[in-house]
Amino acid sequence: MSSRKIALTGLALAALTLTACSKQESSQKEQDLNWSVGGEIITMDPSKATDVVSFSQMINSMEGLYRNSKDGQSPGLATSAQVSKDGLIYTFNLRKSKWNDGTLVTAQDFVYSWRRTVNPKTEAEY
Repeated sequence: MSSRKIALTGLALAALTLTACSKQESSQKEQDLNWSVGGEIITMDPSKATDVVSFSQMINSMEGLYRNSKDGQSPGLATSAQVSKDGLIYTFNLRKSKWNDGTLVTAQDFVYSWRRTVNPKTEAEY
């Protein structure tokens, strides 16, 4: 089994575990999450991560265009998407969101991330 398949399997298991363990109480004002990890986080860089532990932590701390749901995928930061007739251009509409420093998340942030990932200098394995 390739390391990519192992990593993706680990991500799916982590997502299922969190879903199965969730409990919501409407009267609770503060929520704590205690997360035990079976290994060291190698990186939190989405372009460089190749291991299950890093992917698991990123899934639980970062928001992407979509998120996994019981129906497959549901919107994350993307509110909608359009694909060109030739299938080469994807246009995403983003919900208003901010980085932890208060600046707005923009389409350019996603463009930068994807360009960085595919740049040979980054040496991304995926």
